[in-house]
Amino acid sequence: MDNLSPNKYSPHASRGILFCALAAIFYTGANTAVTELGRLGLHEFWIVGIKESITVLLLAPWCMMRMLHHKESRPDARMWAILLGAGLLTQLFGNVGYVYSLKVIGLAATIPIVFASMLVMTALFGRLLLSEKVTIRSMAAIAMLVVAICFITSGSDQVVGPLVEKSLFPAYRGLAILSSCVTGVCFGLMSIAVRHAMNRNVDKPIVMVIITGVGFFLLVPAALYQEGTELVTETTTVQWSWMISAGIFNLAAFFFLNKGLELTRVIHANITTSSQIAMAAVLGLLMFHEPLSTPLIIGVMLTIIGVLLIGGDEGEIM
Repeated sequence: MDNLSPNKYSPHASRGILFCALAAIFYTGANTAVTELGRLGLHEFWIVGIKESITVLLLAPWCMMRMLHHKESRPDARMWAILLGAGLLTQLFGNVGYVYSLKVIGLAATIPIVFASMLVMTALFGRLLLSEKVTIRSMAAIAMLVVAICFITSGSDQVVGPLVEKSLFPAYRGLAILSSCVTGVCFGLMSIAVRHAMNRNVDKPIVMVIITGVGFFLLVPAALYQEGTELVTETTTVQWSWMISAGIFNLAAFFFLNKGLELTRVIHANITTSSQIAMAAVLGLLMFHEPLSTPLIIGVMLTIIGVLLIGGDEGEIM
């Protein structure tokens, strides 16, 4: 992903920040839709598979034409293996666990845990796999994000999903927190794979179709196998609307984020997109009536500060 690092006085920079803000809004919309779907009791595989199908259906035709007429944009066999592996981890352990966490501990707790875990893993794996520098500032940010996860974990004991029995909540809560951390790790690994593909001149839409295609072609058949083909007809119009909306919001956020990164500095993009953490807390409170405990609020604030610190380095983290 190219970062043009425009001058801070350039009119394009303000447009870039606007695009990043739109990306944060659409990502929040996608997260809200997935949270609602989890509360409606839909199978996690079905939610993720249908959501990812939107990107596949809308971008796959362009990607096929692109690879047909531009051989240099085609991933080689090794890159296919890397992207398919990243897609498998992202979909099966990342997105599925993400839906489960949203269903159990809620939007306000899940989003900052995933965000913090993703940034920590991206920094560490970027150092180990891509030889990217990890500055003192980044290390301080990583430490703050780890502390933030601890606060959020201790503050999520009041959030009980509507489909979870209160007597079993402590066990479900522990699994949901672990799933949130694993989701962040998977998203971090995916970002490393995407960055590696970009360095090899593979078009990002092609990369995203491969990764989302794994979710569509793996999880939809798995959901139908587990629940039966009647799952298609038993899914209500409201549920279909939420799933399609989640997919559209996710694709729109992807488009706006990439446009923003073309027009503004990575630090400004990171600061702007981190606003989705605060949006998640507000929507969790207003839309889903999730209680905001003091440790949870502290954890959210520490996550945002950690994002700002790690965003102070010029290295890309998203």
